Amino acid sequence: MRNAAAFSPIYFMVIAMVRSQSRTVPPALEEAISVGLRQAEAALAAFVGVPARIEQRRIALMPVFDVPGVISDPDAMVVGSYITFEGGMSGHGMLLFAAPTAGWIAARITGTTPPASPSEDPLARSALEELGNVVVGNFINGIADSLGIAIMRCVPCFVADIAGAILNSVAAEICRDVDTAVVVDTEFHLGGPAKPETFSGHLILLPSGWAPPAPGTSDR
Repeated sequence: MRNAAAFSPIYFMVIAMVRSQSRTVPPALEEAISVGLRQAEAALAAFVGVPARIEQRRIALMPVFDVPGVISDPDAMVVGSYITFEGGMSGHGMLLFAAPTAGWIAARITGTTPPASPSEDPLARSALEELGNVVVGNFINGIADSLGIAIMRCVPCFVADIAGAILNSVAAEICRDVDTAVVVDTEFHLGGPAKPETFSGHLILLPSGWAPPAPGTSDR
């Protein structure tokens, strides 16, 4: 186990922020998120084979049960991928799109026509799972690097359901430990600046636990 002195000071700031259930995004956390997005951006460009940019339009901290109404109509169908992770920080990460957007993205990745239903098309499901692995995985890794911690990610899972059902099931699992979600409204740009392809999505980070410092140390 790492000595507490080995962790970045930002790590302890983020722990304090989550435990206090603050709704104010501190600049240090914004910076960590920015690092995560830049790492995800580079990985996305390599994945799709064209220049890529991920723009953060808004970062918000909120109770996990409020997230469905913020990112979408709670009864609207959303599609994406879901990753769990553990280590210096444990929790869940999601990348969600409106269903029509997800179908277009899957077609863009696979070079096929957009499926009528991404959830019923094996090729589309596979493409969206891999997109989540690339974007969410690197986003989380970048944040972990900024916090000076190591994490391990699980294989991504495809998710498709109404927004309220997906998010409330995750919230119910983690709210025993923490009720704060980090929601990043994002805009993705693929291709050169002259004629980019643009679509919107939501990156959601749900931290549910922290590795304790070594005995005899403090997390302040």
